[in-house]
Amino acid sequence: MCALAHVDPPPGETNPALKRVFKVQFFTDSDRDLVLHWAVGRRHPNEWTLPEEKVWPAGSKIFGAGAVQTLFARDTEESGYKSVKIEIAADELKVKGLNYVFFAPGDVLRAHH
Repeated sequence: MCALAHVDPPPGETNPALKRVFKVQFFTDSDRDLVLHWAVGRRHPNEWTLPEEKVWPAGSKIFGAGAVQTLFARDTEESGYKSVKIEIAADELKVKGLNYVFFAPGDVLRAHH
């Protein structure tokens, strides 16, 4: 499992016409089905709050009152990787944290934040 995170445009960019977007992409080369169980922290980085539906990756489903579940999807047949990509516009959603757990159904959960 690998995760990449970055902000576009990069910090320090001064062009006000460019919209700042926080992007996180999780990758795996596992053949198993994996699910990303995730939420955002609005008041505190570690809180679990339901993100607005407009930032959910395709195929995501609500889970309980404060989380979303997204199945890892194959990027391309050639790459051999599955991924989930989340993009949040900084000026639209005030977010202090992204909290997540990834799992294969039936497995022990691994928590990260």
